[in-house]
Amino acid sequence: MLAYVFPPLGGGGVYRTLKHVKYLPRHGYDSLVVSARGRWYPPRDESLLSEVPASTLVVTAPELPVARARALVLNPLHRLGLSRALPFVGWPDTYAGWIPGAVITALRAVRRLRPEIVYSTSPPVSAHVVGLIVSRLTKLPWVADFRDAWTLNPQQEHLPAVLRRANMRLEDAVVKHAARLVIADETIELRGRDRPELIRNGVDPADLPEPFAPRTETTFRLTYAGTLYGARNAEPVFAAIKRLFAAGDLERAHFELRIVGSDFRGPTPDSDLQALPVRWTGYVDHRRALAEMVESDALLLYQPPGWPGASGKLYEYLATGRPILCVAPEGSVPSRLVRELDAGVCAAPDDPAAIAAAIALLQKRWKDGDLGVNEQARRITLERYSREALAGRLAQLFDAAIAEASA
Repeated sequence: MLAYVFPPLGGGGVYRTLKHVKYLPRHGYDSLVVSARGRWYPPRDESLLSEVPASTLVVTAPELPVARARALVLNPLHRLGLSRALPFVGWPDTYAGWIPGAVITALRAVRRLRPEIVYSTSPPVSAHVVGLIVSRLTKLPWVADFRDAWTLNPQQEHLPAVLRRANMRLEDAVVKHAARLVIADETIELRGRDRPELIRNGVDPADLPEPFAPRTETTFRLTYAGTLYGARNAEPVFAAIKRLFAAGDLERAHFELRIVGSDFRGPTPDSDLQALPVRWTGYVDHRRALAEMVESDALLLYQPPGWPGASGKLYEYLATGRPILCVAPEGSVPSRLVRELDAGVCAAPDDPAAIAAAIALLQKRWKDGDLGVNEQARRITLERYSREALAGRLAQLFDAAIAEASA
């Protein structure tokens, strides 16, 4: 398994791979993980190491300081008006410096341990470059897992044309040579492959705190779990809360907004968030983040216009049974699931009136004592999106790819 992010590194990108590694032995596969030391990757969560099976060998590959170089040149390039040159410092991504060390480390491991299959997961897409090289050199079948789109991601439009073309050629090579392609939700599109395999993100029942005690505090607590960054800044929600306060439709003395996660990429000083009764926890480990979700009255999920997919935390939100304030595009994966499971209230991110009405409705339900745990949504989520069952589906893909390569 080629995964740049793996414990003790933390953050949202780690859980999918970790849970596959945790549960694959129950389906016949032990894992050798090649990951990174992550000197320039901030989130760390040592608590996750306890979930790595004893049968799993984890090796960390050395990394050239490409990420550090990008950080050092970022401010000077901005000052000189040359920020468009930044993507050329490290290609195909910030963590390209991991590629040589990961290839050498993986090839040594293949010689020593004779694995049956190679698996890589992105982002960062550097992992797929390593997977492509290792698979071609060893003739092992290879499964490439995409947690996000690559060249068909709208963010690619901001790259220089020469880099977009280079990325397309590289993605074409990955799609051509991978025995199987896996996507985390149906909105992820890949070049040249019409039917990639869908294995969603999910939730591990073992992670959820028990019991689910009702909250008895006198404040309505709305919690956002994750990092606020770029377009995913939840500003329409914060603006709606501010307007509700000004109109007297929301009681400031009985309202708390809680941000659970890193704030190093948070909102700008003039954000509406600065005027709200907000509490930041800073980065916390995974179990604490789940406890924060359970200890809330409602959970905020925000996706800006044009983002149809689902972040991994959606499934953990659903598994807590707490009502979700789902501010996401109409027809997106989060909106569809929240409505299907009657798991909260939905509003489009570009509809301020609907956002304000959804917040006011949740607070009214809380005030009326009608905002408890949705046990049906919780049960269905755990049945459909159990991490163990999802690892079993991945094992079936491994079986098929290995059988195909041996035929």
